[in-house]
Amino acid sequence: MDSVAVVKAGIQRLSRPWSPAFAGVSRDTRQGFPRTLIVTGLCALVSSPAWAVEDASVQGFGRYKPLYPGLYATAHLAHDPRDAVFDADGDETGTSLPNLAGASEFPQTRGALAFQWYFPMFEAEQLPFLSSRLHTARLTFRAADVETRGTLETFIDANGLENNASGIGDLTFEFGSFLIGSDNWRERKTTPFAVLALVGVTLPSGDYDADAPVNTGTNQYAFHGTVGLHWQPADAWLLDAGLTWKTFDNNEEPAFGGNEPTQLGDLLITDLSLTRRLATGLYLGGFVQYQDGDTNEYGDVRFAVDTPAARPGREGTEPIPGEYRDDGTRLLSAGLSLNWFVAQNWLAGLHVVAPLDGESGEFTLPFQDRPAGCGVVRTGLCAPAPSGQSVTVDGLGGARSYASNIVLLTIGYSFGRGDPWY
Repeated sequence: MDSVAVVKAGIQRLSRPWSPAFAGVSRDTRQGFPRTLIVTGLCALVSSPAWAVEDASVQGFGRYKPLYPGLYATAHLAHDPRDAVFDADGDETGTSLPNLAGASEFPQTRGALAFQWYFPMFEAEQLPFLSSRLHTARLTFRAADVETRGTLETFIDANGLENNASGIGDLTFEFGSFLIGSDNWRERKTTPFAVLALVGVTLPSGDYDADAPVNTGTNQYAFHGTVGLHWQPADAWLLDAGLTWKTFDNNEEPAFGGNEPTQLGDLLITDLSLTRRLATGLYLGGFVQYQDGDTNEYGDVRFAVDTPAARPGREGTEPIPGEYRDDGTRLLSAGLSLNWFVAQNWLAGLHVVAPLDGESGEFTLPFQDRPAGCGVVRTGLCAPAPSGQSVTVDGLGGARSYASNIVLLTIGYSFGRGDPWY
């Protein structure tokens, strides 16, 4: 039997009450779990710093478990006020830019749609590694409504800049294989333990405006790899844990006068969730995620919102060209999830995410100036010189670690008898 026929047969079996691959789980779990994509996996959600916990990653129970071959889809909708951050010292502040006088915030309402396939490959050919296990592929689409409010909005209006770049977000594609836990998937009665290896790339396809402080796109490629573990320690209990490493391409046009990094530091992300069945079709889970980011680099910084005034007899105050670095970022978040099988092919979820601790990136920007009346004196006297003045700049984009709570809604669907391969 060729691979396409195998997959088609597997999808048809989704109409049965439960799959042998889930026989070790309680009956009501078996009926719903293999037929519904619980929530998209972690790597789909860390495609950019703006899409981490908020994209319903750790909230999903069984996200590293091999599901029965077929097509699954998950959509989510989240609102994030982004009215507070953890500053560079780790203190929670009541603004998104603690080094700027007054309060500023970047509220976002965002959504995502992920399609995920589980499938065997080349079973008849008996190829080493490929033929003996299940594989998975995932495609994630995003969109968001983003905005700037407060002191920074006033600066934007006064200087003819853009408030935001709302619209389509970046596109992420991932492919993975189950190293453990998916062999003999037709006959297997239970999957108490599984290991998933996953790689992915995020394309800079989202809306991006270099004059805006907040964007739905990132203007840079990102690459990530994940190892995820799934374990069922007892009946009706599911534990998932993952480790993700992510790296970024250079941003050739950093946003908002270079206040956004030209090079984001690599990210190391760990996640853990534990879920318990409360009643038929109803599950309560807790989750935690920790993200540690290396130093971010800034270059070609053209302005600061709080540029210092020129000294007496001087003019033309401007940043000194050069490369600058912050001390990196970190973010610890935790939360609760309530998942409910509305029907055999539908799963709804309500999730609350609470950032607990973190650090944002900031850097010191020195300035230079020129003598006053430079246009009527010798050119040699007009060369800019360091003024001894500097300001502390809050890095934008991936340099922010937000401290605001997030409410997230998810809905998952299994296509059942529908055949995605034709």
